[in-house]
Amino acid sequence: MVESKLVTPETAVSLEDLAVKPYSTVIAYPVPDAVSVRCRIDQLAELGVDRIVFSGRSSINGLSVLGKGCVGVVVEGQLRGGTRVALKIRRTDANRPSMMAEAQFHRKANAEGVGPSLLGESSDVLSMMLVRGWTLPAWASDLSGRVDHVVPILRVLLEQCFTLDRIGLDHGELSHAHKNVLVTQDYPVIIDFESASLKRKPSNVTSIVQYLFIAGGVSHIFREVTSCRDEKSLIESLTRYKRNMSRDEFDNVLPVLGL
Repeated sequence: MVESKLVTPETAVSLEDLAVKPYSTVIAYPVPDAVSVRCRIDQLAELGVDRIVFSGRSSINGLSVLGKGCVGVVVEGQLRGGTRVALKIRRTDANRPSMMAEAQFHRKANAEGVGPSLLGESSDVLSMMLVRGWTLPAWASDLSGRVDHVVPILRVLLEQCFTLDRIGLDHGELSHAHKNVLVTQDYPVIIDFESASLKRKPSNVTSIVQYLFIAGGVSHIFREVTSCRDEKSLIESLTRYKRNMSRDEFDNVLPVLGL
């Protein structure tokens, strides 16, 4: 999941040492108790985790973490074989009893080549491929020497959103793509399926276009790079796409975006 390009000191802690403060306040955030801490340590062990690596640009009680949201805390982990992974650990006050529904949506996206690979799940923990990349605002803020890569990467991102629309999986948060998309050196990655649904009408393409080209904090940058300046034509093409979400209508949106 989220890995900042900002370099921060790493603190690696074994699973058994997680049982004491301040580490317990992270794995059972925000209100740890002996039962929830022990349960999460056991689940981490079952998922093959050897230790937690406290690194990242966010922090909890002075410990660096990769991210903190309404449902979970994301930390870097190291498996027993040495592989680094991202671990999303359910908050004790989360608005859901487990992470299993999110795992189901994540796996459905993975089956179509979307999202970081989900490596394992338990009731309180998701283990997935660690993505080292930039958020969209950080990526857009420094495109020097990389302008030629912008159009291919944005096109891949739009294709991923179309894929989610096609399978009926609505991500639910792509209008806030600064929190839900990472860009590596070569490709974009849609992350965090906690708000996903198979019941809502999907709006992944329209949401990401809204963020990238119309109302997002970086939209002026991408409009300039891709020469997408006709907002009226863009809205009309999105309206046609929303009616049936066909491949033809999606293909008609791309040239309007300059992609």
